[in-house]
Amino acid sequence: MGSSVSSALKTQLAMLPHPLIQQLHQAATQCSDDLVLKLIDQIPGEFLDLIQVLKEWVLNFRFDLIIDLTHPIQSVSSSNE
Repeated sequence: MGSSVSSALKTQLAMLPHPLIQQLHQAATQCSDDLVLKLIDQIPGEFLDLIQVLKEWVLNFRFDLIIDLTHPIQSVSSSNE
């Protein structure tokens, strides 16, 4: 088993607005727990699984996992201009 993020989380993340995903990615690369938590608060309530996992990662300082999750999506959105 690798540390691959579940496809369900990737699917939920992909439904979020791209600017929010990019901000999450930026905040995670800066290891800013306050900023990441503020951004998580902007995620709609129906994405509860995603919210809970992201909060757990922030509390455990696993910014690398947040970067892994957000990187493919935020890089796709920036190349589609």
